[in-house]
This record gives sequence, C-alpha cells and structure tokens, in this order.
Amino acid sequence: MDTFIKEIIELVVRIVESDNFKNLPLPLQNFLVFLVVFLVVFVIVAFPFMILFKLIKPNQILGDIIKKIQQKKLYTLVGQIKEETLSESMFQNFEVSRNPIRKNPNPIYFMWADTYAKSYINAFIEKYEKQQSGEEKEYHYLKVLFLNNSKWKGNIAILPHDFFAIKREKDKKYLTFKAKRLSIDPHEEEYSKSLSENEKLLSDIGISIRLVDAELQHWIYFPDSRDATVETIAKVSSEEYWAKFAVDIENQSKWQQFKNDGNYLYGSKKPDFSVITLVILKFGGYNEMGLTEGFGSIGIRDICLKSELEGEYKEI
Repeated sequence: MDTFIKEIIELVVRIVESDNFKNLPLPLQNFLVFLVVFLVVFVIVAFPFMILFKLIKPNQILGDIIKKIQQKKLYTLVGQIKEETLSESMFQNFEVSRNPIRKNPNPIYFMWADTYAKSYINAFIEKYEKQQSGEEKEYHYLKVLFLNNSKWKGNIAILPHDFFAIKREKDKKYLTFKAKRLSIDPHEEEYSKSLSENEKLLSDIGISIRLVDAELQHWIYFPDSRDATVETIAKVSSEEYWAKFAVDIENQSKWQQFKNDGNYLYGSKKPDFSVITLVILKFGGYNEMGLTEGFGSIGIRDICLKSELEGEYKEI
C-alpha cells in the first residue's frame, strides 16, 4: 500500500513539472492539481473499505438475515399468545369470556382512523338473544360505528379466536363473514343530525378486506387482477337480515400486497395464507369505484374458513 501511494505521488510530481502542464492556463493547472489530489485521497480512503466489503460480503449476510426472519413464526408478533396454530373453521365469533375462564378476551388488535380529518371508528361487542320463534337462539357480533371525513377510511384489525393464529387447511378455499347495517341508537341519532352534507348518514355501507398472512404481510383483496386500483367492496344495505359474503383465498391473482403496514420488505412476493394472522376490514360508503365518506353503523359476525359456499353466501 505504501509503495502504491509513493508511485502515485511521483507520477503526480512528474506531470506537474512537465512542460506541457506548465503551458496550460493557471486556472486549469489549479483545477487539474485539485482533481488529481482528490482522486488520490479517494483511492486511499476507499481502498480499505473495498477490501472490507469483499471480505465481509454484506449482501450475503443480509440474505441470511432475511432467510432467518422468514423462518420465524412472525404471526406471534401481533398478539398471539402461543406459537401453536389451530386448524379451525371459525376464525372469530366475537364470543368473549373473562370470568371465570379467560377465553377470547379481546377480538380486536387495532382500530385506525384519520384523526387529522376528525374521522373516528369505534367497536363494541354485542349479544343478540332470541326474540321470536324460528330465530337463532343467540349469537355475538361486533358493532362498528364510524365516521370518515377523508379518502383514508377507518379500518379494524380482528384477531383470531382466543389469540391462536389459524392454520388454514388446504381445502379451506374461502374466508366468509356476515354483515348487517345497524340502526342508529338515540344518542347516535342526535349526533347524526349535526353532521354536514359530506358527513351524511350512509344507507349503503361498503366493506373492503385485507388479510395478514403467516409472514406478517398485508394483502388487499381486489376484484380484477388487471385493475389493482379498485378494492373489492361488499355492499351492505339491509337492516333486516345478515348478508353473507366470501372471498377467495386460493386465487392469488386477486391479492395485491399492501405496502403501508406489516412485513413489506422481508417477505415473499406471494401471499402465504397457510396461516391467517389478522383479518382487517375497512368501512365507508358503498361505491363501485371505492369507499366514500360518511357516517354509519354496521355489524360483523361469524368470520370463518370454508371449503364450499352453501346457502346465500356471495363471493365478492
């Protein structure tokens, strides 16, 4: 290294003392001297790092780190209390028990709203008990009350039942859920009367869906793989009955990666739905081209994995 530097310096001295160099204009001489000195210093400083880079091989180290990350059970990072997964058809039924046995204590992982625009989203666990003959005896559901004042719509991340990630069996092709538009309680009705025109009470509510896979990556469900700008939206209008919806988990062309949350950089380029970690539902007014602003209340229940669609389930 010392010999190399010495030879460089001698070469620079010979060039500077040559007649051709002395005949150049003084500003050009100064610039060339500065350029040569800069290059020499750069080589002296950069050479050790080049050797170090070659010895350490950071690209290989980064690749090994990513591989180790992918081998970990990343779904445990979002609230699952154990590494084991359950092979169950029921993802979440919103039945909560805390006393005397703690079981499925909180089905919600997070709620998100554009607070800067004074949007909000709330959720409550409700229980329905049989009132008329022919009805289901009882069931639990999630009541969601939301107000959207911007293009960023409120959403809720739902945990699997009892904090166990759900291992999806190969024959479970569909994820299904039930939804119903809910009437407004008296105190909510008083609030709704004060809403501006842009904050109108919604008669048609739309739902879009996002799944979080085994590698903690978020995937948005789209209706058409050729148009990755319009999310699939379920339309919920009735207060009289529970509409039944399904999304196709197997058809990977309908799932596009969501780059604003989760493990975006260090996962696969295709969804790994061998494990379903979270179900994220986004709410707004219904429109074929996307969710709209407004104020609404909706119920969600019985999020399941199914092999076939029976009855009135509608694939969205």
